[in-house]
Amino acid sequence: MPFLGIGIGIAVTAAGLGLVLGALCRDYRTVQPLLLVTAAGSFFASGGYASVATLPPLVRTLNAFWPPAYVFETMQLTIHSTTLPDLTNMLLALPLTPALGVAVGWMLLRRML
Repeated sequence: MPFLGIGIGIAVTAAGLGLVLGALCRDYRTVQPLLLVTAAGSFFASGGYASVATLPPLVRTLNAFWPPAYVFETMQLTIHSTTLPDLTNMLLALPLTPALGVAVGWMLLRRML
């Protein structure tokens, strides 16, 4: 159940960010290649199928400042651990980020139309 809640929250946040990018860049050919590379890079730079602890030191330093790294690590711990990890940080940020992403995206979209 926590995995589903985190996944839905992140999906709504991504939809809000997509609204923001769609409102700012009307042509998808401008943004699409950059988003694909960023999404794939975020997945593998955040541990991919392993853990952040197995990554080189430079990438671990980058992950301290890259928000998707926390999401990937928490979701991996939720799936693979026998006990539920501490989700306090996620429970604080998860309700706020989807609301903020959708609100900003909606405001920009209304302004651009």
